Amino acid sequence: MYRSFDDENGFPPRLYRDPEQIRRDIKDICEKISRANHMLNVRNLISEIIIDESNGDLKRKTAAVSELLEAAEEMLSQMEEFEESLDDLQQELRESVALLREDKNVHR
Repeated sequence: MYRSFDDENGFPPRLYRDPEQIRRDIKDICEKISRANHMLNVRNLISEIIIDESNGDLKRKTAAVSELLEAAEEMLSQMEEFEESLDDLQQELRESVALLREDKNVHR
């Protein structure tokens, strides 16, 4: 959806996506979050098994905990990126909905 220049409010020409396209992007990010969460749960389970079966082997326990910490840090970074993307999509969706409402009111 294209919006022409609005000299009354000072908005430059902009290209807007359909709200359904934005919703699809939001759904995709939610699915990625779910998959990432699942992978973290699997890593947690594996690390717990390694730690439980280490029987005092400090090197194995340390390696397992270090791997788990690395995975958690990676997950946190990924979740922060997802949060930023969702914030951007939310703003884009608000702008698109406002534009659709404005166009609807103008064409009455």
